[in-house]
Amino acid sequence: MISVISIFQMVATIEQIREAVQRVLSGESKAAVVRSSQVKRTTLFKFLKATNNSEVIERKKSGRKPSLPNGVEQDLVSWIAAMQRAGCPVTRHDFMMKAQQIVQLHSGITQNLGRGWYQRFSQRHQELSDRIAQSLTKARNNVDKDGIILYFNRLLKACLAFNCSPSDIYNVDETSFKTKNSSKKVVAIRGSQSVWATEKSVPYHLTIVAAVAADGTFVPPAFILPGLTCEAVVIDECAVHDAVVTTAPKAFINAHIFNNWLETFGEWKMMHRGCRPAVLDTVGTESWIKTREVVREDVLFLPAKPVVRKRIKTNSEWHSIKDLHAAASKRQKRK
Repeated sequence: MISVISIFQMVATIEQIREAVQRVLSGESKAAVVRSSQVKRTTLFKFLKATNNSEVIERKKSGRKPSLPNGVEQDLVSWIAAMQRAGCPVTRHDFMMKAQQIVQLHSGITQNLGRGWYQRFSQRHQELSDRIAQSLTKARNNVDKDGIILYFNRLLKACLAFNCSPSDIYNVDETSFKTKNSSKKVVAIRGSQSVWATEKSVPYHLTIVAAVAADGTFVPPAFILPGLTCEAVVIDECAVHDAVVTTAPKAFINAHIFNNWLETFGEWKMMHRGCRPAVLDTVGTESWIKTREVVREDVLFLPAKPVVRKRIKTNSEWHSIKDLHAAASKRQKRK
């Protein structure tokens, strides 16, 4: 047996209530409006009274009223969005503490807001969601489209002016490996791709400088270690030949270290292409002497003696395995 439910047993919508109120205001009797619509008699009288008092006809939700007015909640949402754009997204704890301060200022009493209040607030403001903030430095986050276009045009102009081949164009980048990840869960605007937090300093990290040419030729890596000294055998186990290492107080690359790396890169490039200045000089005895020095250094060499674990002061200069072992084998003069 199929049961039929009358449409008059259904709850009236706000549009139907407004239509019923308008019919009564137009002169139709209340009893006729109740009989021919889904609006109950008590509901019709309630909204007629609200209309006579110049109140807005709206259906309010049942249950406890929000602790904050709607305008104050909108200000909270705007504050969350502004903090997100500034690179300082707020966590749920920070948001709850801020909301409790506002409630105390609004009502004059101390009220602890819990998980239920936060869930109801999130339901009222669907544009908010829990996100994971990506840690970025301010320099990386300030890169924009115009800057990239300007850099590309300057790079293209330089390549054409110097008639560069693919073997002359290198992509150089430095990457740091940190011991701690500061990513955290924050409250942010839903759907936004700009959820980042300002990167904070960490106690230790390692920086690697890598360069690869457009034709696929890669440059041996350069390592930047924290501190002022490093062990003489620090890169003995490096699988890449001709790798270099230096130190910096916090293992960050700076202009001085990068300029020194450019000199080391130029020497490596000449050696990689077989361009020896001593061989190019063909002026009699001087050429023979320089060639003999090159032969003694690169061909007629003895195996290196085992060295103890000695620390070398780098002075922000780049050192290869050979340089580190040579510095470790030098005897210090007694004062």
